[in-house]
Amino acid sequence: MKKLFLTGCAVGIVAQLMLPPALDASYPPVRFISDIAASAARYSPSDSADSVYDERMKKSCSPFLRVGFAAPTMIYMMDRDLKYYYNRSWGLMADCFFYKKKNRRGNGLDIGSRFTYRNFLIGDDIQEKTSSLLYGENRVHLMSWDICFRGVIGVYFLHELWQLYAIAAPRLLHYHSVMKDNRLGGPDKNVDLVSIGIIGGAGLEVTIVPMMGLFAEYNIGYTPVGKSHNNVEGHQVYVGLTWRTLYPGYTEY
Repeated sequence: MKKLFLTGCAVGIVAQLMLPPALDASYPPVRFISDIAASAARYSPSDSADSVYDERMKKSCSPFLRVGFAAPTMIYMMDRDLKYYYNRSWGLMADCFFYKKKNRRGNGLDIGSRFTYRNFLIGDDIQEKTSSLLYGENRVHLMSWDICFRGVIGVYFLHELWQLYAIAAPRLLHYHSVMKDNRLGGPDKNVDLVSIGIIGGAGLEVTIVPMMGLFAEYNIGYTPVGKSHNNVEGHQVYVGLTWRTLYPGYTEY
């Protein structure tokens, strides 16, 4: 049986490599038989039908919605003064990929949109050290909208699909600063600014089940704000959950 299995694998591989596309198109049964043999070459006799199906489903699904969180030690503003003063922070991000072009291994391109919210606050330690601060509470809200382009490549290992990706996006950002508790008795103050920038990064996504996965992503970019063009896109690390869906088709490269 083992010799027969190896012979069938060899025949399937040779058929896949040698038969021209025109022959495949003209004779569907030839294509069908060669696909079966090639599939046999990718799996061992010890693999169960469930494990083979699980791998194929994980490769056939692609991220649709993702939600991530950045803890206080995982997010900063790049500008040196802003980073020093606003030392308490957290962030949320959510993206939706509406266009996917993938091959049978799950590698390819995703295009989608992303919303990011980041919250920065001047800490009590800075308030105590800096007597010149006019307001007792200083908070910055950063809200941004992106169009994301993501290139993905991965491998199926230890019964999970591991995918590395690079991501880049133009960014529209709304900077909203809130200053309260004026120490001189004056009114509260709000500042609203709009800016355009760019963001990029890389990440790792692990598929636990075909429709669900985990990801970790690093971002950095350049979005200047205000007359001083302070860059608010510092180091950012998000971790979160992915909801994956089947996409209509795939290319066979």
